[in-house]
Amino acid sequence: MEIPYKIRKMKYLQQIYESLSRGAFLSANTTREDAQNWYKDVIDNLEDYKCFFAKIGYRLEEGTGYLYFSRKEARQNLTDKLSRFGEWIDRLAFLKSYEPTLCAGMELTKSKVLVKIDSDIELKDCVRKLGSSTKSDEEIVGDLFDSMVRIGFLELVNEQSGKYKITSAYNYLEDIVNLITVPDDGEQEIS
Repeated sequence: MEIPYKIRKMKYLQQIYESLSRGAFLSANTTREDAQNWYKDVIDNLEDYKCFFAKIGYRLEEGTGYLYFSRKEARQNLTDKLSRFGEWIDRLAFLKSYEPTLCAGMELTKSKVLVKIDSDIELKDCVRKLGSSTKSDEEIVGDLFDSMVRIGFLELVNEQSGKYKITSAYNYLEDIVNLITVPDDGEQEIS
């Protein structure tokens, strides 16, 4: 059986599907060579990938320097998803409290974050909102970094120094939060 031409053009179809279907992102500024190749291949064949994934029930979405899957959701699933996204809003609030200018391409280390937590009461309050009262700041920050790496918002670039780089997928968090407006009566709306 011959593989159709369009599918042959999509060199990394399986790897891209496996990554995106797990809820991860592909970022333009990734440091991983394999993921750089995947991102470039999708951008070079964007319409082919979109059509293919649409046939199996996924929408390939493109943001500022990132790609991800979305699906049409039932109203209840969407409500649950928005509820879970509240955790990411808290994480983003913590990160912006740590460094208001934080953006894709910047680097972080757990040790610098922990030093700043020790010297900043507001940041200490923010980190407490991210974890249980039984966890140490170090465990909470470790969990934050691990979750950001897992989904693709952060990549470890130097294991020895513990340096991480914020990927373009981080823009997704900011884009979603920017869609949320709070009217004068205090109730949240999604535009």
